[in-house]
Amino acid sequence: MLARENRALRALERVLQVTRVGQFWVKDEPEHPVLTVEYEYGTARLRPVWAGEGFQRDVSNVVTTLADEGSQQSSPVIVVRRMSRGGRELAESAGFSWADEAGRARVVAPPGLLIACWHPLTRDRRRSSWSEATAAIAEVLLEELIGNNDRSAPIPRSSEIVQMSGWSSSQVSRALQTFDEQGWTAKLGPERGPASQREWRDPSEALSSWAAWHREQRAEAVSAHGVGSTDEAIELLLGISKQSWLLSGWVAADLVAPLATAVNVVTVYLAPDYYDRQLRSFMQSTELREVEHGARIVFWRADQQLFSHAGLVRGLPVAGPVRIYGDLLRLGARGEDAAEHLRDVRIGF
Repeated sequence: MLARENRALRALERVLQVTRVGQFWVKDEPEHPVLTVEYEYGTARLRPVWAGEGFQRDVSNVVTTLADEGSQQSSPVIVVRRMSRGGRELAESAGFSWADEAGRARVVAPPGLLIACWHPLTRDRRRSSWSEATAAIAEVLLEELIGNNDRSAPIPRSSEIVQMSGWSSSQVSRALQTFDEQGWTAKLGPERGPASQREWRDPSEALSSWAAWHREQRAEAVSAHGVGSTDEAIELLLGISKQSWLLSGWVAADLVAPLATAVNVVTVYLAPDYYDRQLRSFMQSTELREVEHGARIVFWRADQQLFSHAGLVRGLPVAGPVRIYGDLLRLGARGEDAAEHLRDVRIGF
């Protein structure tokens, strides 16, 4: 059994164990495992289908596949790591059951099976496969893919990745091996040597996994007040060299993929040297005061690789779409909506 199928199966089994709906057992069929559930009103056959992290795009990919399959003898259950609000709404509107690894679920199957668990049964755990280095390398490769008109082109060579990411060649090599093991990338041509190359196989799952990890990371930040509007905040930022700052969050999303929503907080990445040495004097000169709550502008210390794929939109320096997507997911329900909109119209996978 494939690792993903096994992961989906274990999550669905746990839901059945906790809800005590009845007796169940696993039958390995030619294409996939099926959980047979015997309960008071009959016997249901559930087919767990893994859909990754649980973002709306992840669920959409699986819903499309399941819709193309037509009728089956078993009822598919979309299983994810942590089901998002948008993913749940999409699955249910399409008429599919779902469950996640936290123990939440809504399963409906003939002849009358209904399971509903709305509250997580376990605390969410971060995927251990990510580290600071692998995350940075994945981010620059995904940004490179988005910016490439030919999305079937090979992944940049290791020497180029070292330059873009700022990580060593050994760290890049380990990260690429990890991506191969996950099935996100694969080698092309010779295994070793100057002619060795890689290609993307599943950038969508790689992006979702990276975003789920990024969402849980705590940024080093300073929150400030002292401006009354977004335009006033931008005006202050124009006093900083454009090589030292990047917009992200709501303002960047509004520039890159506009969506009708209010922009309440301006999120700014500062180059590490500027953040460490000049931020306090900048705040003093512009009469910005540090606050714990009610910030109108938030300064985040940037990872250096952010600047390798920065862009200018209406003359303003903006982080790459991958980073904006990950940052929006940190902002709650409205942020998730904006993130999925950005993923649809700007990222595309």
